[in-house]
Formats: sequence, C-alpha cells, structure tokens
Amino acid sequence: MKKKDMTMWKNKTAAEIRKELGDAYATLNKLKFDIALGKAKNVREARKVRKTIAQLHTIAQSEGKGF
Repeated sequence: MKKKDMTMWKNKTAAEIRKELGDAYATLNKLKFDIALGKAKNVREARKVRKTIAQLHTIAQSEGKGF
C-alpha cells in the first residue's frame, strides 16, 4: 500500500470506509472461492486484500470513526 492511499483513506468519512470494507470483504470472498475452485492464477492477491482490510480497520479505530 502506498502512503498516498493511506492518507486518502484517512480523509474519508466513516460511511465511506465501511463501504470500502464491504467491497474488500466481497473481493476476498470471491478470491477464496476462485482459489478453492482453481480458477485464480494469482493466489497472493488474497493476502493483499486481507492487508487492505486490516489497514482500513486500523484507520477506522485510530481516527475514531465509529466501528
């Protein structure tokens, strides 16, 4: 993750961060399903999505955006 992405997320509201989290969880579920079926070529993508989810949770808690 680039530093500018983190600062971009810090400027968002709680609702926008929740939407980003929802999208990330949906992507992760799809990736898990594709990996299990053998469709996914890049299995490391799931690791990147989990990292993004963790960073969004950290931003939400540190900024006090109500999670």
